[in-house]
Amino acid sequence: MMAHSLRPHTMDGHMVIYKNVLHHYANSLPKWFLETIGVWVSMLNRCDYCVEHHFLALDDC
Repeated sequence: MMAHSLRPHTMDGHMVIYKNVLHHYANSLPKWFLETIGVWVSMLNRCDYCVEHHFLALDDC
């Protein structure tokens, strides 16, 4: 997310990928698995906001 802070319009492309990977209706992987991967990748990227976002989404699974 910090990478987009200086050029916010680049967030549009990020969101398209994000929505297709995690929220597309044709996903065959369970949502809990995708969100767990989201937590892991966010931890690797050291994005506390993203870790919290994906961790909270696990409650909806």
